[in-house]
Amino acid sequence: LTDSLGQVRSRTVLLDKENKEWALTHPQYLLSAVAPLTIKDNHLLLPGFAPFPQIIMENRERFRFTAAVDLSTQAISYHHLYPESLFGKEANWGGDLMQMVYPAFTPEGKMIHSFPNSHDLYLSEWNSDEMTPVYAGSNEVESIHPLDCKPDENVPDEQLLSFFLEQDWYAAVLHDPYQKVYYRYLQKAVSPAASKKQLNGKVLSVIIMDEQFRYLGETEIGTGEQWNWNNSFVTPEGLHIEHCGTKMEDDDYLTFGIFQPKAK
Repeated sequence: LTDSLGQVRSRTVLLDKENKEWALTHPQYLLSAVAPLTIKDNHLLLPGFAPFPQIIMENRERFRFTAAVDLSTQAISYHHLYPESLFGKEANWGGDLMQMVYPAFTPEGKMIHSFPNSHDLYLSEWNSDEMTPVYAGSNEVESIHPLDCKPDENVPDEQLLSFFLEQDWYAAVLHDPYQKVYYRYLQKAVSPAASKKQLNGKVLSVIIMDEQFRYLGETEIGTGEQWNWNNSFVTPEGLHIEHCGTKMEDDDYLTFGIFQPKAK
């Protein structure tokens, strides 16, 4: 915690350095614009994920992926379980990439969780394990399946990469309070023949829903080589998405495209 001059006022230690097996009981953090720190009811919320899912999902009901720091006492609590219907003991999703969780909030203050392998979004209180699924999927995606092998079975890297490339995966969800809609990213499957074996070669779509999660439409915007969807945010202008690979690349600048929903 710092003041406006950058002076450190207090520090909160998230992990006990003496605990050598912290990653089996505590979330890992990969913070970004679409998985940000947020403040709710004087608690700092840190969205995390399970770094070793094959082991952790054996005790899924004991692992919570959101940390909450009480800003008054610096006490840390943990909330939110991976849904059993998605991450049961028999499901092998190929590693921690599929354990990422993307949070957002409804206008009413409910927390939203977007899991890559689910057409549904999951709603909860910020400090509760209870989740309610609500359908928020694409009209162009079929079933999403785990690997056809046991959770503890080693999968060759080539097979694992094909698994990630040849299925559709959902990603971040963002609320637009100005247009009163939600945006949800979808990374579209690549056919084996078209695959260049690069995850950022998948085509990216933006799904638009109203504030009751009713489907309004979806638009392809290009590939992950063109758009860094992890660096996205909403302003009155629309959904800003970092644009990559322009001819005018300059490390002094970030270039954004602005996605604006329009009625047909």
